[in-house]
Amino acid sequence: MEFPVKLLLTPVMIIWALLLFTVLQQWRAQRRLPRAATVTFLLFWLFCTKPVVDQLAKPLELAYPAFAAASSTTSAATTSAKPALAHILVLGCNHQDSSFLPLTSKAEPCTLARLSEGIRLWHLYPEAVLHVSGHIAERSQSHTEFARQYAIAMGVAPAKIVSHSEASNTKGEVQSFIAAIDQQPAVVVTSAMHMPRTCNWFAHYGGRVIAAPTDFYVRRLTGDIGWQGWLPSAQSLHALSYVFYEYMGLVQQYIQRMTDHNTAPTTAVGCMSARS
Repeated sequence: MEFPVKLLLTPVMIIWALLLFTVLQQWRAQRRLPRAATVTFLLFWLFCTKPVVDQLAKPLELAYPAFAAASSTTSAATTSAKPALAHILVLGCNHQDSSFLPLTSKAEPCTLARLSEGIRLWHLYPEAVLHVSGHIAERSQSHTEFARQYAIAMGVAPAKIVSHSEASNTKGEVQSFIAAIDQQPAVVVTSAMHMPRTCNWFAHYGGRVIAAPTDFYVRRLTGDIGWQGWLPSAQSLHALSYVFYEYMGLVQQYIQRMTDHNTAPTTAVGCMSARS
C-alpha cells in the first residue's frame, strides 16, 4: 500500500486534482471559476519556484551537517588524528543497466552522489569497509553488483567492499547494516533529504552511526538565489515531488515504528553529527 499512496499524493497529482476541481466548479457555478482558477494558478506558480521548495526541503536536508567537509584539504597529520572509522555504509538508490551506457552513466544522480561520497570517505579511511546495499527487481544486473563495480573502478580495494543485496527498502538496509557493523564506528551515506528517515530507523533498531548526507538540493541561501529563482521550473517541481515523498515516508515510518514491537531502548542514539 505504501507506493500507491505516495505516488498519488504528489504535487503533480494534487495540482491536477485542483484543475479538475476548477472544471467541476465551472459546471456548477460559472461565477466561481475565476477565483478557483486564480488560486490554482498561484499554487502552481509558487510550488514550482526554488525559494519555496528550498524552505520545504531545509528541515530535511539541513538536519545533519556534511561529514568532515574540510577533510579533503587538511593535512595528513590532521586526518590521522580523527577517530578511527571501521565501516562506511552507502544506501542504494537506482541505476540503469543498458549495455550501451558507460559505467558512469548507468548510475542515477542519487546513486552517483551517494557512491561518490562513500568512495571519498573510503579514501580518507582506507582501512574501513565500504558497504553497498539495495535491491531492484527490474534490473538484470543487481544494484549492489553495479555499486561494487563502480567503487572498484574508482579505486576501492575489492576486498574492502561488502554487498547487502537482499534489502529493497530503507528499513531493511538499516537492519542489515546494524547486524554487520556490530556497534563498531560507522558512517552512513545517503541523500540529504533521505537522511532523517534513515536515522530514525537506526535509532529505532538501536544503531549508532555518524551521518554523512550528500546529494543536496538546497545549495544556496535563499537570499542568494535572485529573482530568477521565483520563476517556475521543472527542476523545482521535480524536487517538490521528492520533498513530498520524503514527508509522506516519515508519516508512514511513524506508523510503522508505532506498530513495530522489535524496538531498541528509548536511549538509542541513531545518527550523530561529525564536524571537521
